[in-house]
Amino acid sequence: MKNIAVIFGGKSVEHDVSVITGVQVLNALDKQKYNVYPIYINRQGRWFFSESFFDLNALKNFNEKAKNAHEVLINFNDKTLYKKNKNKLKKLCEPECVILAVHGGNGENGALQGLLACCDIPFSGTAVLGSAICMDKIITKYLLQNLGFKVCEFCALSEQDSSKGINFCIDKILGGKSKKPEDKFLKFPIIIKPANLGSSIGINICNNKKELANAIDIAHQYDSRILAEEAITNKIEINASVLGDGIGCEVSLLEKPVSWQQFLTFDEKYIGSKSTKNKDNMREIPAKIGEEQEKLIKTYAKDIFMHFNLSGVVRIDFIIDNDKNEVYVNEINTIPGSLSFYLWDKAELGESKKTFGELLAQLVSIAITEHNEKSKLRADYQSNVLQNYKGGAK
Repeated sequence: MKNIAVIFGGKSVEHDVSVITGVQVLNALDKQKYNVYPIYINRQGRWFFSESFFDLNALKNFNEKAKNAHEVLINFNDKTLYKKNKNKLKKLCEPECVILAVHGGNGENGALQGLLACCDIPFSGTAVLGSAICMDKIITKYLLQNLGFKVCEFCALSEQDSSKGINFCIDKILGGKSKKPEDKFLKFPIIIKPANLGSSIGINICNNKKELANAIDIAHQYDSRILAEEAITNKIEINASVLGDGIGCEVSLLEKPVSWQQFLTFDEKYIGSKSTKNKDNMREIPAKIGEEQEKLIKTYAKDIFMHFNLSGVVRIDFIIDNDKNEVYVNEINTIPGSLSFYLWDKAELGESKKTFGELLAQLVSIAITEHNEKSKLRADYQSNVLQNYKGGAK
């Protein structure tokens, strides 16, 4: 039986969502095939292990001093997780694969992936570079644009822009006194987003300068860099999950989130809203769109997956502009909520139908295979540089 560690939680505004995903993963893994070790990262960034973490209730009011909870440390030298017990370290496990269920923060931006890569431990999902790129909404927009994909008109506010004050930021978005013909300015309604967050946190739609100033102020509480986009008012949001590796991939059924507001809020995604009392009413699966649009979105999803060197299971969000009949790429989520298992589990026909357990088994297989293939690559080069070096410039 393989040792599988599931890491979730984290020092992130998406901490609670990650806990839900983590517990879902823990309970969906096949216990006949795997020894499963839950690793919870608290809001301060400390790692803990407890058998009780299979139960969501144990994490709602987690007490790090509980007898059955042990702080966890990782050893770079022997690829092993240790648990702390009365100031002594005891081996917990040597994971053959880690399933990442951390949303946002250092769990999804490539930092945790880099730690595991340095420890030579296989992990599910996209590697360091792809994770870092996709976490950054501004960099993602530039790359998508460069690759020829349509994206909504946008304006990026850098950290330097933000330091110049709210009026400067507003002028950069709306035009202000600038008369440069090469400058493109946005028109209301405008969406303001922190550059490195998900789950609709810190996002607001603005219809005038006063709302724009307030939205920028809110976004600045989460990130010094901000993305401003022209909002498409007559639109359909479509999500697609993609599963695969660097060799090939497949696309799930398409999902149409059903929102009572202009965009899907955090509460609607994970709790429910005034008019959406349960998650089944919040999703239309499969999405009822035209055959040509469905084919185009699935083609885009596969192309993006390969261009960005993604791996495991991801979710790519699209927007259909009903007025222009155009498809825009919105965001790429390398560790989607619930790992998007519902887009595979509800598939009615064909190879895309998978239980959550089968999806997780495939993620483990992809992670281990990719790790083994990378291990075959040469990582050293013998030279006489050190022996012959006598100081001075190269």
